[in-house]
Amino acid sequence: MLTHFNDFTEDQFDFHMYCLRKMTLRAYISLLKLEDQLRSHPYYFRAAQNAIRCYVQLFDKPDGSEPEEMEGMTEAEKKKYRSKLRKAELKAQKEAEEKKQQAKEEMAKKGGKIDEDPEGLKYSKTEDPLEAALKFLRPLQELASERIETHLMGFEIYIRKSMYLLGFRGNGLKIKWTERLTARWFGSDEIIDKLLLALKSLLKSVALDANHATLHEQLVRFALAVEKAGSSIKPAVKTVIDQHLSTLYGAKANPRTKEGLEAFTTEFLNKNKDLGSVPHLISAAISISLIGQPSAEKSKAKAEGILFLVEDQGKYGASCSLENCLLIQKTLKSLRSSRQAEFKQKAAVWFPKATAFQS
Repeated sequence: MLTHFNDFTEDQFDFHMYCLRKMTLRAYISLLKLEDQLRSHPYYFRAAQNAIRCYVQLFDKPDGSEPEEMEGMTEAEKKKYRSKLRKAELKAQKEAEEKKQQAKEEMAKKGGKIDEDPEGLKYSKTEDPLEAALKFLRPLQELASERIETHLMGFEIYIRKSMYLLGFRGNGLKIKWTERLTARWFGSDEIIDKLLLALKSLLKSVALDANHATLHEQLVRFALAVEKAGSSIKPAVKTVIDQHLSTLYGAKANPRTKEGLEAFTTEFLNKNKDLGSVPHLISAAISISLIGQPSAEKSKAKAEGILFLVEDQGKYGASCSLENCLLIQKTLKSLRSSRQAEFKQKAAVWFPKATAFQS
């Protein structure tokens, strides 16, 4: 995708001389305006968003990490699933090799260029996926800064680049303190710089939509990351963060304590209870589960209660889409909730043709 858009930029130089020679100045001015905003095009934004998600997931789950499907499984179930996965991988690898060889033979006959990596495996082997993600993010920060998604994606990258990483699986529920601290890649000053960039992303998101569902979860994660970092944060950086706490969390909230974060999340939930928004319920449930660790049982029950508010179809029916129900199911699985089957039965009634909820 980057290659295509780089080609668009380079091809404009041929068009410069053509326009001057043919005096098609109107088309020339139109081209210049297009090139100035090329990477704000909806197609680029959508592709960049997906690429950033893939690279962030590669960082959270490098080769050898457990897939999402194994979350909540017992050791025996994991062993059985790994065996099944290995067989499927061997079969897929054999089929891929056959297809690759067939494609090479066909391309050789046509005399065309052979794609040596049709599956894109070399991209999954990148040593620094977050830096690769930044290549997609930077044009969006310049040309699509009015979209909150740009800054939400920026936070996901920068918080992982800071010293105390919060790696979240899937939708961000399961917390994993990464052992391989970024000090391996960055000096301490650059680590702090990334923490401030995460703060900057949050401030821009708050300015655009302070009530965004994903933003609330990120605010909670940032507060927990700062708390975990503790005295390792330089006083000057701590002062900068403290100066902006009221902008991020409101004048009354106290994000320095878990009790304060719980009150902040409760206020968020109460404020949005009349919206009938399922994403806000999911965000509140995830936030409660993160705040409540390591005493997980109490917070788990509270998070489950929030998620099951979706049963009120009169209020939440409009936003109770299949995608949102799948997110709820995924969240319950990450919680290792005993109510997974209960929700699956309810969702099967709402979406009778969805195979994900069939027994």
